[in-house]
This record gives sequence, C-alpha cells and structure tokens, in this order.
Amino acid sequence: MVRALQAYYAQKQIEAQTQPPNWPYRKFLQHEQALREFGDAFNARLATVAPQQPMALSGLYTAGSGNTLNNSNFGQQCANVYDAFLGADLFRQRIVSMEYTGWDTHRLLKSTFESQILDIFGAGKGLNTLTDELGLLGLSDDIVYVFSSDFGRQLRADGDYGSDHGRGSYTILIGPGVNGGVYGEMFPGSEIQGAAGATRFDQQGADIEGRTSFERILAEVCDWVEPGTGAQVFPNAGTSILEAGVDPGALFVGA
Repeated sequence: MVRALQAYYAQKQIEAQTQPPNWPYRKFLQHEQALREFGDAFNARLATVAPQQPMALSGLYTAGSGNTLNNSNFGQQCANVYDAFLGADLFRQRIVSMEYTGWDTHRLLKSTFESQILDIFGAGKGLNTLTDELGLLGLSDDIVYVFSSDFGRQLRADGDYGSDHGRGSYTILIGPGVNGGVYGEMFPGSEIQGAAGATRFDQQGADIEGRTSFERILAEVCDWVEPGTGAQVFPNAGTSILEAGVDPGALFVGA
C-alpha cells in the first residue's frame, strides 16, 4: 500500500504542474511533498548514524527477546524517542510526549500497578534502557522526565482491591537538573482525619487533596527548557493554587 501511494502521489505531483495556481489540491500536494522530503532526510540520517537500532531498545518491544515489556507499545515509544534524538535538528524538538496506557482500572490495583511501574522504572526496562542509550549520545544531562496523570484516586478502597477516580494526583520530575525531594506534605493530617473515631479512608468519595496545580510545576519545566517561557505557555500559573511553604522555583539546580 505504501508503494502504491508513493507512486500515486508522484504521478499527482506531475499532474499538478499542468494545473492553474488556484487548483484546490495544490496545497495538499505541497504538504505531501514536504513530508516526503522530510521522511527521506530522516531515513538518510538513520541509515548514516544508526543503521541498526541498539538491541537493548529493540528488545523492549520485540517478542522473544527475553526483555519484552508487558506493554510492548511503551517499549516501541522508548525506541522511537531514541531515533527522534538522532534527528533532533531535523525535528527541532524540545518536548517529547510518551504515554503508558492501562491505568484506568478500578480493581486489583496492586498487581496492575506493580507490573506497569516495572516496565517504566525497572532496571534494564523502559526508561533505564532509554536513558543509558541517550547517555552514550552525550544527552543525559539535557533531559528531564516529567510524569503525571489525567486523574487521581480516592482514598477509600472499593470491594475489588481498587479505588475510584479522584481529584488529587501527583507530578514526578527526574533528571540531573532536578533538585530531588518531596515538595509539599506527603501525607497531610487533614487528608486522613475524619469524623471522631474514623478516618477518611472509611469515607465514600474521599479524595486525595490537590494542593499545587500542574501549571505551577509545568511552568518551571518550561523555564528550564527555555528561560522566560513558563508564563507564556501557562499564563495562569502564577495565580493557580500552591501549597504553603512550597517553592516551585527551587525545583531545578541553579534556579
């Protein structure tokens, strides 16, 4: 199918030369041509600098490798990020987004969570392998990983060893440029204390508290990537919620 489409659009490019300037399909074919040229340049780059993907990376998603992740799609994403860095000047990338799916379950969270966390953070697994391979390219010091979720969890467990959706969540930053530590109170008493003789673990619908906005944190990440951009990308960050005593400006070394 790919070869057929390439031949089809190549013929269409010839046809376009005979059409008037306002031909309605001209812009579409210009985009197709630009994408084709970009793809050819990227393929040439890979063929020159890395004709074979590192086995440690390909093993993350290849069946029978002995190290295939439970979610092989995430392994493929790790390999794709590595390839993208080989052509970083072509992509002009500053941010790369990855996704690990399968968290939206309300039962047996312990076993699900453990296998997925192993895929992401385990020794010799996803990000460990990707970081090691990027280190061989001299890029480790220029990367910060940001982990977050689009939903939180409630405090009370349901009947299937899980929990339902809640408001409060987390953000984790990892990288040589990050000032490590816990920002904010890990287990605030107000989150746990319930009515007399009970805790909020017994209260249906009790949420983990959200005390600092995502915007506060992500704006600091933007400023680390390009100083002065945090307020442009997240213009409301400065007025969004922030836990007392937390200084998001201290998240990065030298900030």
